[in-house]
Amino acid sequence: MARQSLETNRSAFQVGKVGFLDVLDAERVLLEFRLALARATADQAQELARLEMLAGGQLPHDGTAQES
Repeated sequence: MARQSLETNRSAFQVGKVGFLDVLDAERVLLEFRLALARATADQAQELARLEMLAGGQLPHDGTAQES
């Protein structure tokens, strides 16, 4: 939705319906969402590494159980 909002604001800016600050704000919101996603992905990877350290080996990453 943030990406769609940015595109809508860019189009509206080109025809003079919104100001440049509106476009910048939409870009900022999109970047904040992307940053939050990157942080969540990094947090997930760190927690998986911690769990694997505690388990003493690699855990399945695709949701399926490993057979011994």
